[in-house]
Amino acid sequence: MFQTLIVDDERIEREGLKKLIQRFQLPLGVRLATNGREALDQLQARRTDLLLTDVRMPFMDGLELSKKALAEHPHLKVVLISGFSEFEYARTALQLGIRDYLLKPVQVSEFLSTMGRVIEELEAGASQKEEQRLRDQYMREHTLMMLVNGMPLESLRQRFQKEEDIRFLDSYRCVFMLEFENLCFGKSDAGERLIAYLERETGLPFDFIYLGDSSGMILFRDAPSAGGFAAVAERLCGWMASVFGYVFCIAVSGSISRAEELVRAFGQLEALLENRFFSQSRILYANKQTDFGSLPTKLEEELLEQLQTMVAGRCFSQAKECLNRLRDAFPSHIPFSHIYVKSVFSKILAEILKDLPDVSAQRSYQLVTKIYKAGAISELADLILPLLEALESREDLSAGNGSRISELVKQYVYAHYKEDISLKSVASAVFLSPQYLSSVFKKETGGGLAKFIKDYRMKKAQELLRKTNQKIHVICTEVGYSNESYFCKSFRECFGVSPEKYRLQGAEKTEGGEGE
Repeated sequence: MFQTLIVDDERIEREGLKKLIQRFQLPLGVRLATNGREALDQLQARRTDLLLTDVRMPFMDGLELSKKALAEHPHLKVVLISGFSEFEYARTALQLGIRDYLLKPVQVSEFLSTMGRVIEELEAGASQKEEQRLRDQYMREHTLMMLVNGMPLESLRQRFQKEEDIRFLDSYRCVFMLEFENLCFGKSDAGERLIAYLERETGLPFDFIYLGDSSGMILFRDAPSAGGFAAVAERLCGWMASVFGYVFCIAVSGSISRAEELVRAFGQLEALLENRFFSQSRILYANKQTDFGSLPTKLEEELLEQLQTMVAGRCFSQAKECLNRLRDAFPSHIPFSHIYVKSVFSKILAEILKDLPDVSAQRSYQLVTKIYKAGAISELADLILPLLEALESREDLSAGNGSRISELVKQYVYAHYKEDISLKSVASAVFLSPQYLSSVFKKETGGGLAKFIKDYRMKKAQELLRKTNQKIHVICTEVGYSNESYFCKSFRECFGVSPEKYRLQGAEKTEGGEGE
C-alpha cells in the first residue's frame, strides 16, 4: 500500500478526500496535515509516496511546500488542488515537475481518473525499484562469494570499472558465519525464517548469503545501539536452538570498518568453524580466539595413547574410565587438529570391531562415518562407550555372568516396546548377532525374545484397557502394533477374548488368562 499525505487548511476538504479514498478502496494509506509546515514535519518523519496539497494555505502555500518536498524527496508524486480562479497561477508548478492537479470543487470522476494514473505510476516505480534492489542484491552476493572463495581484494577491484561498484564492502560492521550439522537450507524454509527473525528482532540492516546447504553468513551494515553484537549472537543462538533444534555453531567476527578488515574476518571465521570440534560453546568469537597451531598437551596425548593400549589389551573397564577422563580433559580452547583426534578414534574403533565380529559391514561403515562427522569430543565418547560396554558384557558372560545381557535386553524392550522392535533390532542395539542373543536370552530367561516382547506388549495393552478410555486403534499403536487386526488377534490368543470384550467384562473374568 502506498502512503498518502493530504494537506489542506479546511477540515471538510481534507476529510472529503480521505473518505473518497476509503470509499473506493484505493491502495492508499492516508495521513492528514493542516498546513505546509506540519506537512514538511510529517514528510521528514515517515515515508510518503503521494502528496495531495491545496495551493492556498496559511504559513506556507502548496507551491512552496511542493518545492521543498521534492527537493528532499525527488521520487515523491505531487497532486495540486486549486480553485478555478487560481488555475493559471498553479500552472507554474509544472516547472517543478508537477503534472497532476485537481480543480475545486473536486469531482469524483476526475479524482478517480487522476488517482488511477498516479497509482499506475507509483506501481511502475515500485516495480523498477524492486528490480534494481534485486540486481544490487545479486551483485553484492556475487562479489562477497568471490571474496569468500579466495579472490584477492585487489583483483576484485581491478575486475570492476568503477570504485563505487564495490564501495558497499566498506559498509559492513560485523559478520556472523553459521554452520548447521543436519539442517539443509535448500530443502526447507529455514533461510526465510532466519531472515524474517533478523528483520523483526534486530532492526539492523544486513545481507544474508548462502554459503552451502547447511551454512550461511550474516553481514550487518550497522551496529546495535545497546549490548553489542555479542548480545545479538546470544539472542540468535537461543532462537535457533528453540526453532530448529539442530546442532549448530555461530562464529562472530570482531569490529569491521573497511573492506580489508572484512576479508580478514572471513578467514578468521572459517578457522573458528573448522576447529569448533574442540569448543563446548555454540558461539565462537574471533576476538577471543587462541593459537590454532599449538601442539597437543601432554595429558591429552597420553590419554589417547592409553585408550588405544587398553582397547588393544582387552582391558575394557579401564578403557571406559580412560575415555571419560579424556572427554573431561579436553578444554574449550583449540589444542590440536580434530582430524588427528578422529584418526585415533577410528583406529580404536577398528580394534574394538575385531572383538565384535557380529557387527555388520554396513554398521561398521556407519560408525566410521559418525566418527568423522562428530562435532565434539563428547560425541566420539558417546559413540565408543556403548561398544566398550558391549565388550565388557561379553567378558562377563564368558565368566558366567550372562544374566547381565538378558537384563540389558529387557531394559531395552521396556524402553522401546512402542516402536517397531524385533530380535534383529535388539541384537543390533547391544552389538550381538541375532542368533547369539537369542541363545543367551533363552538360556537365561527360559523363553524366547519374541515371546517376551509380545507378552510385555499385551501386559501394557491390558493396563490401557483397564485404566483409560482410549480407542482400540489408539491402544494398538501405543503398544507397538501397526495393524489393528493383528493386534486384536494377538490379544485374543493371550487372553481368550477380544480387547473390546475384555474392557466390557471389566477384566475380572479374564484375570486368570494372563500369561497364557
